[in-house]
This record gives sequence, structure tokens and C-alpha cells, in this order.
Amino acid sequence: MRGFARHVANFDPRTEVPPVGMLPGWKRAKPYVYSDAEILALLTAALALPPADGLRRWTYHTLFGLIAVTGMRISEAMGLERDDVDLDAGVLTVRLTKFGKSRLVPLHPTTRTALRDYARRRDALLGSRCASTFFVAEQGGRLLH
Repeated sequence: MRGFARHVANFDPRTEVPPVGMLPGWKRAKPYVYSDAEILALLTAALALPPADGLRRWTYHTLFGLIAVTGMRISEAMGLERDDVDLDAGVLTVRLTKFGKSRLVPLHPTTRTALRDYARRRDALLGSRCASTFFVAEQGGRLLH
């Protein structure tokens, strides 16, 4: 608020700029760290999503598992393009992260296997109807937040 008031004061000298300490400070919420049991429960619940023969259950199971083992942000994982997932080299390319940078995320062999299994299911169920993103919605489009 003070920064905006200082900006406006450049154009309108009648603008009052609040003194330091008058407005409450902003405190970031403490992040919640899921326990192993909570992660397992989430992954189990994802596998129970309908329809039984659909892709949704596998999409969320794999997406949440990837987030759990890599620490990626949900937007980073959902934004992965197919070309960003190199299962042969075992690395993900996360583009345009929170601060506009890119980074490489190495994958454990078990994570590579899980991603490969998901990709096979996705391609078998949807074929050419898939979006360019790695994780897709039930009908093949992008996942929505």
C-alpha cells in the first residue's frame, strides 16, 4: 500500500503516504508438508476416481505422485509438455518457473517407470486426441486448475 501511495504522491501532492509500521505486515502461510500416510491415501483415492475404465484415475495418481517425489509446483507439473518429459534420459525440463527461469529435474527409475506407464495408457486410450501437454484431461485436453 505504501509503495502505491508513494507512486500516486508523485502526481498528486495531496496524497498521504502512511508511515512505516502503521499498516500490518504480510506474513506468508506456513507450508503444509504431507506425511507419507497422507500421500498414500491421496494416491489411493485418485485410483478410485470414476470412470473405472477411464484415464482420470491414472492422470491424478501419476500427477500427485510426481509432485510428491519431485517437489514440483502443481502448475509446473500440469504445464509439462510431452517434449519436456525425457524418459530415456530420466529428466524433466520445467520451463518458465515462478521466477521465469527453466530447470532440469532428474527422475528416479521408479518415477520414470510410472510416467512411462501413464504415457502408454494415455496414448492407448486417447491416441491422436491428446493435447500437447503430458498430463491430459479425460477427453484429451489440458488439465484445468
